[in-house]
Amino acid sequence: MWDQVSTGERDRLADQLGKTIAALHQVPPPAIRDWWPGNWSAFVARQRAQCFSQQRALGLPELWADQLAGFLDEVAPSSGPAALLHTEIMRQHLLAAEGPAGTWRLSGLIDFEPAMRGEREYEFVAVGVFVAEGDARFLTRTLTAYGYRRDQLGVDLRRRLLAWGILHRYSHLRWWIHPDRSHSRRAG
Repeated sequence: MWDQVSTGERDRLADQLGKTIAALHQVPPPAIRDWWPGNWSAFVARQRAQCFSQQRALGLPELWADQLAGFLDEVAPSSGPAALLHTEIMRQHLLAAEGPAGTWRLSGLIDFEPAMRGEREYEFVAVGVFVAEGDARFLTRTLTAYGYRRDQLGVDLRRRLLAWGILHRYSHLRWWIHPDRSHSRRAG
């Protein structure tokens, strides 16, 4: 259905998605015994420690993989209070209903199996890769509807989101750079 949606309707869906994610992040993370990860900082440190070997095993050229540690040293991803994260927002997890005159509205977000609690910006990795798919206009509208001001959407945010992408539990940089969108594929 995505290919049939006009630019104006995609803008409306981006706005609705940003508001939906903001509402999700306002829900207190549930108190679930042994919910993974138990310690966000430890999770991030573990992801960082294994990102080089993980990305190499997934086929990222060594030249690129060698730059990951230096980049992460320069870009400290933000750290704030833990939010409830879906972590895998992709087109396949968004439900949309067509209304009168071809208007679309977001009607649901499904598949919370990989949900976790953590840093809010971590959420936007999957949105950028699997919903926006490089469409800067869509991602900008989603982020501003979420609550970012336009002056916050610069290089610093882009670098932090890239850092979260490197550290994401489903990070697969080679595939994200050269995607094969012919089949539905999970991030990792």
